[in-house]
Amino acid sequence: MAPATNQADAGSKTFEREQELSIAANRLDLLTQIKRAVERIDAGTYGYCESCGKPIPKARLKAFPMATLDVASQATRGTTLISARRDAARE
Repeated sequence: MAPATNQADAGSKTFEREQELSIAANRLDLLTQIKRAVERIDAGTYGYCESCGKPIPKARLKAFPMATLDVASQATRGTTLISARRDAARE
């Protein structure tokens, strides 16, 4: 039974390592988003949509302070990304 235990231990360690790497990547992404938000504050562009230039509603910024797009632009971007992925999958 030792080989099965070793395989289970190895699988657990691999899972834990992947989970730790995922958490580290998420933290790095969050720090990058915060840095961009601070840069936008310094530039006077914080709170304005990077796509259309319209003000981002305060409720959205309160819920997600690093938002760079208003809801309409985010929806358009999401639809575009989904379409691009679908097209790439067909090729």
